[in-house]
Amino acid sequence: MKHLDDIAPAAYERSSEWELEIDGLFKEFEEPSSGGTNVVLENIDMKVRKGDLISIVGPSGCGKSTLLKIIAGFEKPTRGSVRLGGRTITGSGPDQMMVFQDYALFPWMNTVENVEFGLRIQKLDKKERREKAMEALGRVSLQHVAERPVYMLSGGMQQRVAIARALVMQPRILLMDEPFGAVDAQQRHLLQEELMRIWRDTGQTILFVTHSLDEAIFLSSSVLLMAINPGRFIHSDVITLDRPRDSTSEPFNQIERKLRALLDTEVHKAEAQFEMSIAEQSPKRWWSRRQR
Repeated sequence: MKHLDDIAPAAYERSSEWELEIDGLFKEFEEPSSGGTNVVLENIDMKVRKGDLISIVGPSGCGKSTLLKIIAGFEKPTRGSVRLGGRTITGSGPDQMMVFQDYALFPWMNTVENVEFGLRIQKLDKKERREKAMEALGRVSLQHVAERPVYMLSGGMQQRVAIARALVMQPRILLMDEPFGAVDAQQRHLLQEELMRIWRDTGQTILFVTHSLDEAIFLSSSVLLMAINPGRFIHSDVITLDRPRDSTSEPFNQIERKLRALLDTEVHKAEAQFEMSIAEQSPKRWWSRRQR
């Protein structure tokens, strides 16, 4: 697989600076039942330029979320290096902020207080916190609900609050793990367009995990495809379509068909491997299930 040397944000002059560099990354987890280890990620090499928006797709269980957690500093690699802005990541911090599918907001706080939370931990004074939080809410077009309790907001609005809470920290990289998966199709499209606007306005470096090929192609400078058992990159596609992108156009659909064929192959391999593992654990039970 080639490195991401030729990826440039649509609205920004191409940067020569590597923001994220991953070399020879492995991640293993212990298997208590067997006493062995499970290799989740194997030989991950990746370079992302400052200002890029990169999507990662792959079968469920291939390690996409684990990779984001390692970059966020929530997990440590078994071996290999992860550098952000030239410095090795040794733990979580404001340089790498993560947006989850489930929003992870504090329901007892109002909207602006949620956005201020990280700034409060950094001990910024109240006036500066409020100014920065309101600016971040402006980026996601939510100044008008600043004082409203977050539990009164729609799912789409809550996710925009979560994005604002991450952006207010001015991270080097924004990590997004299926961030639009919990909203309906209409809200999802609106959030995609909102993210595009934010990206163009700020030049924020973004690493985006999704199960939707349509979403990945619509948003990204490049799409990376992961295989499973163990998780590893097997394909990258630089997306050069003009923006705004039309998901009904033939060039868009050609890219989606190519990636779909590759992804479906990996999904079928994963299913076959799973059935084989079940058969090895309990042959009689597996055979009985197959006969029904």
